[in-house]
Amino acid sequence: MWFSGGVSELSSSVFGRLEALGIVVNPRDRFHPYRITYDIETYLDKEDVMPSKSAKLNYIGQHKLLSISVCSNVPGYDRPQYFTSEGDDLQLVDIFVTYMTEISQAAFDREWSRFERSPEFKRVGERLRTAGKPFRRVRIG
Repeated sequence: MWFSGGVSELSSSVFGRLEALGIVVNPRDRFHPYRITYDIETYLDKEDVMPSKSAKLNYIGQHKLLSISVCSNVPGYDRPQYFTSEGDDLQLVDIFVTYMTEISQAAFDREWSRFERSPEFKRVGERLRTAGKPFRRVRIG
């Protein structure tokens, strides 16, 4: 395609930019191997109906949070967990987010220990240090 500034070109990925600096990252190390999958269930509460704001709009109920199920492929977190509402939606969401943060931290710790030993990671860290931007490990939460 032609644009006023010239031909549109794809920008280089972070891996392309690293390769330009002489740092080649193994393709198997380019993507995060862990994931979290969740499912949120609600129910339609017909007792808690909002008033209609116009003649053409008729509410028949309000969706309420019922449960959240979570599973992951992170070792130690690979069994399904099921959280149900006790009537306090914010508490359920807080439990859910706290659990996902715990899984995320476990995945980060596993990846950190793997990458810490990687020669590519050490080269990137050395480049950052010489540029005055040291690489630091950051804890989540």
